[in-house]
Amino acid sequence: MDELINQINIYHHLSLKTTAALREIFSVKFFKKNEIILRSGDVARYYYFVKSGLLGYYTIDENGNIIYKLFFEENSFCASTSSIIQQSPSAFLLWRWKIRK
Repeated sequence: MDELINQINIYHHLSLKTTAALREIFSVKFFKKNEIILRSGDVARYYYFVKSGLLGYYTIDENGNIIYKLFFEENSFCASTSSIIQQSPSAFLLWRWKIRK
């Protein structure tokens, strides 16, 4: 949780009260390698912070080709922001691509 708070503080310094409140509402979730976190067509509900490993976004075009959009490295935030804001289906699949050794 400390890594997450430190990364947020880079963007905007958090008060002790805000930090305490965030610690109460954030939760830690672990994903296995190749585990799908968000399926294409689902409405996203969460923002994620990558503590370790690598998450990736991809979609499949009409010819069946995989098109990679983004990879999210350690200490980065990831989400299907447009899906969350618009409450619309995500165009991309988010999965746990690599686990740090």
